[in-house]
Amino acid sequence: MYSDGMVKRVLRGSMGMIRPMRNLLEDSVAAAIHAAFYDPRYSPISIAEFKNCVLEVTVVSPPTDVGMDWVRNSMVLGYHGLYIVDSGKATIILPQRVVEIAENYHQSTGKYLDNEAFINELCNRLKICSPSSIKAFETQIIYELKPDSDVIERKLYLNRLLGNNVKQAIAAKH
Repeated sequence: MYSDGMVKRVLRGSMGMIRPMRNLLEDSVAAAIHAAFYDPRYSPISIAEFKNCVLEVTVVSPPTDVGMDWVRNSMVLGYHGLYIVDSGKATIILPQRVVEIAENYHQSTGKYLDNEAFINELCNRLKICSPSSIKAFETQIIYELKPDSDVIERKLYLNRLLGNNVKQAIAAKH
C-alpha cells in the first residue's frame, strides 16, 4: 500500500506528453495504447492481463518557466510537476515520483520530505544538481480504483510524508 492509502500496483507501461497533440481524449487513448503495447521497458500487456489493468491519467497544465527559488519556496510537492533539463538531459518528474522520493527519504531518515530536502534528493539520488532549465506545471491525477470501476482524483499533495505547508489551502480550493 502507498503512503497515501492507495493499493500499490505493478507498473506495466507509461507514456505521456506535456503538450497536447490533439484533444485530451485522443491523447489519453494514444498514450494508453503506447503504454500497454509499445513501452520498450515492459513486455506488451497480454489479453489475460488486460482484464486486471487499471488506468491512471495525469492531466497537466501548460508548463511555465521557473527557477530553483520557485522550487524551494513555491512548489507544492505532490501537486506540481517539473520538466527539468540538466546536463543536456530532460527529465519529467510527476507527483507520483515525488511521493516515491518521499517514501524512500522517510525510510532512510525518518523525516518528512519538504522542498529543501526534495532539492537535495534531486541532486543526490537523481543527479539533477545544476539544471539549465526548469518548467513547472499543475497536475490533476485521475485514478481507476479497480478495472471497470469507480474513478477518483488522487490528491497526492495531501500525502502524510510530504511537508507541504499549503495542503489545506489547496484542499479547500478543490
